[in-house]
Amino acid sequence: MPQIVSGADELDEDFYLNNLKPAKSSASRGNDSDSEAELIRSSGGDEEQMKKKIEPLPRVDHSAITYPSFKKALYKESSAVASWAAADVDEYRQEHQVSVLAADDSINTPKPLRTFADAGFDAKLRQEIERQGFQQPTPIQSQAIPIVLSGYDILGLAKTGSGKTLAYFWPMLLHVVAQPQVAEGEGPIGLILAPTRELVQQIHQECRKYAKVYNVHIIAIYGGAGKWEMSKQLKNERPEVVVATPGRFIDLVKSKATNLQRCTMVILDEADRMFELGFEYQMRSIVQNIRPDRQVLLFSATMKKKIETFARDMLHPTQHIRVVIGTIGQANPDIRQEVCMVQNDDEKWLWLASEVDAFAAEGKVLIFTAGKADTEVLKLRLQEYLHRRELDIVVDTLHGDKDGYDRRMIMKRFSAKVVGDVATGAAPGSAAGSSGPPIAILIATDIAARGLDVQDI
Repeated sequence: MPQIVSGADELDEDFYLNNLKPAKSSASRGNDSDSEAELIRSSGGDEEQMKKKIEPLPRVDHSAITYPSFKKALYKESSAVASWAAADVDEYRQEHQVSVLAADDSINTPKPLRTFADAGFDAKLRQEIERQGFQQPTPIQSQAIPIVLSGYDILGLAKTGSGKTLAYFWPMLLHVVAQPQVAEGEGPIGLILAPTRELVQQIHQECRKYAKVYNVHIIAIYGGAGKWEMSKQLKNERPEVVVATPGRFIDLVKSKATNLQRCTMVILDEADRMFELGFEYQMRSIVQNIRPDRQVLLFSATMKKKIETFARDMLHPTQHIRVVIGTIGQANPDIRQEVCMVQNDDEKWLWLASEVDAFAAEGKVLIFTAGKADTEVLKLRLQEYLHRRELDIVVDTLHGDKDGYDRRMIMKRFSAKVVGDVATGAAPGSAAGSSGPPIAILIATDIAARGLDVQDI
């Protein structure tokens, strides 16, 4: 039986234990699967542009290939962690709502870390971590880092903004450094898959701060940008780590711009979102093309039960550990949720018009709409309303009809720190290097719904 380690809340263990066996792939179920609609985004991760089917990679017969060995288990428990009593470990997990469930009794689940030195990070990496403002590991980092460095697969569930990205990238960085250098014609050692170009860009931007410590080269691959330029970059720069949307990465593998021969660690970030978007076949084919003894890490803010069952197919059946921060399905306790019931669109507009300037005075405002046209209609209506009231509040939109550059600049402006009182027009500051002032109100489709880290909303 799997090993159940201490946790803060009920883990729905019956469901988890009953589904440890690999789920039957929906590819074998005939044509009744939701994914049979093949809603695959030609932009390599744009939720709104479903223009063509992206065929998965062909299966690889790994039995015909002899792979060189590689270093997976890199963790050595420090004396400080070793001396941490079981009761103290339980208390830490209870206090930080950390629940841990190992897939098999043979797994000795690592204790959480209290410091970055406990992880075995050298002085150079710790110095950069401290320079970026981290004093100690967040709960997901504390528990996930020693698990990954021990060579286990992991299913990590924690809210957005909890430090999930670095919980997987710091161990990946040490994993990459422990392997021989990438030679000409070889693909990356580490692969990070994410559902949208915005999330790929965000991950790339965050991770390269630490990659430069060891001169590890990391590049971003996504739809909506020049395929030829990305192909050339992969061939000429020989990156150790690639962050990519599934569709564009498959395109580039098929065009021989890169390959998965050297890949030993793959990360599926916002994995449930990729499944929901119809990337199941693509994700399965990418992971299947990687050597069987690969290390697979799945991280997400949420994980529906059906999606979790599919995701577990990607993990080693007896050598993975599930880590949950908080309670699955629980609303983020840091968010106050209020529901206002209206009868029609006119009432909805009156409510928004009466509240929008007060919302903008408190911080940034993010408004979701059902479609692309709705974002532009609401933008014009809001701009006209704010202009009549002589409020200098910057409003813009984000949706799939905007090209990659515009979307990147919009997110940069929305993420920028606003200086001054934007609601009254008192000298709002400009975002450094952006093509306009900071955006106070962003109206978006669901491409902004998951994984993006924007402060002060």
